Amino acid sequence: MRAVKKIILPALLLCLMAGCGFHLRQTAILPTGLQPLYIGGEAGGGRLARALRVQLAGEDTKVTGNLATAHYQLLILKENQEQRIVSLDRRGLIAELGLITEVEFELRDQRGERVLGPQTLQNRRTVVNNPDNVTTTNEEVRLVRTDMVNILAEQIVRRLAAYANQPHDKPVAPTPPDASASAPSTPSAPGS
Repeated sequence: MRAVKKIILPALLLCLMAGCGFHLRQTAILPTGLQPLYIGGEAGGGRLARALRVQLAGEDTKVTGNLATAHYQLLILKENQEQRIVSLDRRGLIAELGLITEVEFELRDQRGERVLGPQTLQNRRTVVNNPDNVTTTNEEVRLVRTDMVNILAEQIVRRLAAYANQPHDKPVAPTPPDASASAPSTPSAPGS
């Protein structure tokens, strides 16, 4: 009887969680209308741009290095990293470090017109400092900074996906010349 409870109870909980709409966060997939995407700008060769390229390549998103073939340009305008002292221990040594990574970006269409942004995103973390083991603290800071950059890259991709899924006056992707001819005509208003 206990064996049955150990199997049925977790299975029932999983069904309830699935039924209520709970899902683990998935990485955002860039809609095909924004592809191929060019990633550049003043900080286009930085850590964040590299993280974006890796993340998008893993999602089968077309990223191009040629500006002429891109439907959209994601421009990384600024990427700043700061480190601040948050607290001191009783000996007056650094107890905690505050890490801040900030990025400013914008999205431009094929004609070079800004369609999104500029937007600024910021990620803050606190790292416990071990003054007796500097190597460990430096390695932890490096790992946390990498994680912060990856999180900012995911946030940018989600914002791009949200932009692409909203209605726009202009099409998200260039419309082929023959597609406008096959579009259904809209009926005219009565009395016009």
